[in-house]
Amino acid sequence: MLGERWSLLIVRALICGTTRFHDLARGLPTLSRTLLAKSCAS
Repeated sequence: MLGERWSLLIVRALICGTTRFHDLARGLPTLSRTLLAKSCAS
């Protein structure tokens, strides 16, 4: 999973304290919610 384009940005947001899906989506505005949901489900 770490090889994917958005993975490191998602991990960084989680390390910085983001805990909610909405906050992740707002912090990564160019990432579609569908792709974010797939990334979170993996």
